[in-house]
Amino acid sequence: MHARIPLRIRVGVDWRVAAALMLAGCLDRNGGQDDPTTVEPSTGSATDSSTSSGGSGPGIMTTTVDPGGSDGDSGSTGDPTPAPCGNGKIDVPEQCDQGDANGDDRECTSSCRWNICGDGLIETGDEVCDDGQGKNGTYGHCGTYCKDFSPYCGDGMLQAADGEVCDDTTPMYGCLPDCTQATSCLEIRTGWGDAAQTGLYSIRREDRYLTVWCDMQADGGGYTF
Repeated sequence: MHARIPLRIRVGVDWRVAAALMLAGCLDRNGGQDDPTTVEPSTGSATDSSTSSGGSGPGIMTTTVDPGGSDGDSGSTGDPTPAPCGNGKIDVPEQCDQGDANGDDRECTSSCRWNICGDGLIETGDEVCDDGQGKNGTYGHCGTYCKDFSPYCGDGMLQAADGEVCDDTTPMYGCLPDCTQATSCLEIRTGWGDAAQTGLYSIRREDRYLTVWCDMQADGGGYTF
């Protein structure tokens, strides 16, 4: 029966069969072969596979890469701990470090800063005083260069511009420790204490200087005659 089929029909059938086979090969990307890129599904649960793959289909394993190249030391902040002041080495931001020789009365202070005039610290053997910036060089404070004192009440020099009325440390002249003039023997006794003994004193009353006798012993002292 097949021998009677016309040749053109047989050729047409063979062409359609060949086309169908080619189409099937296109639909199957493996062409009937095993896909070497396929990864066998994990033996774990479906939940584990989907979770670990970050949304990929079952059996596809993904790896997260740490862009920072962390070696597992998550406690470090990246900032080194500064060396302590007093270790004998100068570490930023220290100005100096003389180890056990550091001190607030030394050349290098306990905070590893140079002891300079104006810092409020007195360096033994180099500074006489130091009241700090803004005070040094003004009345009643340390001198400008920390080598002496500025004018002050009690230096024996009258600084009227700074409010002194008198400046004398001898009680008999009636000048009080705050450089004001006494108006009674009681003020002298209170101001100078036991340094004020019974005797003649100068006091000021109504803009006049008077010489009076002061009893500094009877009943606590301070009586004016």
